[in-house]
Amino acid sequence: YLPGDHFTIRLVADSSGSDYGFSITEISALTQAEYETAVYGVIHNVTTPPESEHPYEDGVTHTWNYQHPTSADWLYVVFSAETSLADDRDRIMIVDDTLQTYKDLARQHRRQFDIPVVAITGTNGKTTTKELVRAVLSEKYNVLATEGNFNNDVGVPKTLLRLGSEHQIAIIEMGASHPGDIKTLAETAEPTCGLITNVGRAHLQGFGSFEGVCNTKGELYDYLVSHDCPLFVNRDNEHLLRMLANTRHPSPVAHHPDIYYYGQGESPDILIRGQVVSCNPYLTFRWREQDSEANYYSDWMEVSTHLIGAYNLDNILAAITVGYVNNIGFDSMNRAIADYTPTNNRSQLTKTEKNCLI
Repeated sequence: YLPGDHFTIRLVADSSGSDYGFSITEISALTQAEYETAVYGVIHNVTTPPESEHPYEDGVTHTWNYQHPTSADWLYVVFSAETSLADDRDRIMIVDDTLQTYKDLARQHRRQFDIPVVAITGTNGKTTTKELVRAVLSEKYNVLATEGNFNNDVGVPKTLLRLGSEHQIAIIEMGASHPGDIKTLAETAEPTCGLITNVGRAHLQGFGSFEGVCNTKGELYDYLVSHDCPLFVNRDNEHLLRMLANTRHPSPVAHHPDIYYYGQGESPDILIRGQVVSCNPYLTFRWREQDSEANYYSDWMEVSTHLIGAYNLDNILAAITVGYVNNIGFDSMNRAIADYTPTNNRSQLTKTEKNCLI
C-alpha cells in the first residue's frame, strides 16, 4: 500500500501464537527470521483494532478500517502463520489495478491457444444460445464454455483461464450494463467469430437509452469486423441490421468479414432458415440450408425440442448456423438440439403437484 491509501483489513483470529491479537511492529525492526515466520499480522504504525463483540477466538473474523499514514514508506500485512512469506514472495505481484491485471493475464493465457473463440452477447437469450451452441459443437469438438452466466469482467477472465490444451473451441458469453463493457470483454477474450442475439430495453440506468444498449452491444460487431472475423446475424432483426450497417471500421477499405445470416423470413441471403411447426408447450420446428443464388435448398428437417417458447427458434437457428460453419453434420446438430434439456431455469417447464412453473 502507498502512503495515504485507505483500506479495510479483515483477519481471522489465530491461537497458534502465545496469545491472541496482532503484534504492531515496525517493518524495519523485524529480523529475517521474524519476517519469514511471523505468527501475527504485522502492520506498520497501526493502533490495535477496536473492541469486538466477539472475543479473539479461532475462526472469528475481525474488521477495522485504516489509512496508511502519509509519513510512512510502505506497509505489509502477514495474514497467516501457516505459510512462510519466503515461499510466497515470488508469487506476489504489485500492480496498479488488480482487475485490469486479471483481465490482462486472462488475455495472455487465451493467446496461448490457436482455437476458434465464439463470442455471444445480447439483451435476451445469451445463456440459452450459449448452451445450444455448446450442445451442437460438442458433437464434434471438446468445448470450453462459460459456466452459468459468468459473463462480466470477472466471469469472462475466469472462463478464459480455464482454457487447456484439451480444448478445441471456446464459447464466451458476454454481458453488459454500461457503455464500453462489451468492447472491454472483446479485447480480453479476442473472439474469432460471434453473434448478438438481440437488443432490448434493459439496464437503461447504465446505458442511458435504447441507443446506448445498441451502441454497447454493437461493440462486438465493431471488434469482429475490425479483425476480419465472421459474424452470425439474425436477418429478421432490423435493429441488428442497423447496428451492422453502422459498424465502425478502422479504415474505409477494411476487408468486410463473412456474414452468415439466419432467420425465419424470405430474404434470399439467409443461409439457415427455420419455421415454427408447433409449440404445445414444447417447441417443434423445421429448418433447412439454402443458397438462393445457386438455387439450392436442402430438404426441410423437423426437430422436437425440450424448450418452451417460439422465441427460442431464433436461438436455435443461431446455434445451427454456428455449427454449420464449424462443419457439424445435419444429423448431429438435429440430435444435439433435440437432446438439449434446460436445467438453468431458462425456458424450462416444471410440473408440480398443483402448478406448472415456467
